[in-house]
Amino acid sequence: MRCEAVEVYFEDAIQGPQRRQMDTDIGDFVIYRKDHLPAYQLATAYDDVAQNISHVVRGCDLIDSTPRQIYLQKLLGKTSPQYAHLPVLAKADGQKLSKQNLAAPLNPDTSNSNLLKALTLLNQAPPKSLVGASCADIIDWAISNWQLNRVPRTSAIRKTQPDF
Repeated sequence: MRCEAVEVYFEDAIQGPQRRQMDTDIGDFVIYRKDHLPAYQLATAYDDVAQNISHVVRGCDLIDSTPRQIYLQKLLGKTSPQYAHLPVLAKADGQKLSKQNLAAPLNPDTSNSNLLKALTLLNQAPPKSLVGASCADIIDWAISNWQLNRVPRTSAIRKTQPDF
């Protein structure tokens, strides 16, 4: 996809205002793969509007994809959803914790503890009374008490201890 000299602006609900100049900041990008299937950017942009997605919440590692998707949605004459990019969990060196980066897997036997740690890292302040609670109870609490304005306005939360 050849990009024109246009600016894409969006207000990220967590990271704040984002501006990208398509021709210089982003540049041309692939919308069809060699096997003639839609590439990620086109597939995502189209799926979001085709399914009437109103809000997209995802990791901040994908924030640079957002201008491409908004650009494609505008070319399709469609309205873009609202976006919120959460900080990702990273090692002390800044590398995202992921299977791709060989991070240790989460222990499924401590899923309730994992949820509480994640909520704490996102500044949601779960009460001590949730320690030992079921995952369903923790998720119910998170839904009822979620405060987007408390989420750290950063691309990554760096962990110095390997406990998560």
